[in-house]
Amino acid sequence: MEQVLTAPEVIETDPVDPDLEHRLARIAEFVNRVLRVIVNAKKRPPHVVTAFFDRRRTTQ
Repeated sequence: MEQVLTAPEVIETDPVDPDLEHRLARIAEFVNRVLRVIVNAKKRPPHVVTAFFDRRRTTQ
């Protein structure tokens, strides 16, 4: 999770809440599955709302 928070491959804005960011990165230790971490970027340090492997994202 630290890898996704500090060096995400993709950052998306949340379609409902503008305070939230979706940070995504492939995790090599888990066969390059994409981990999605949703954080409240307005808080310092950023507050993690949830984290999960995103099945909709493919590995490349």
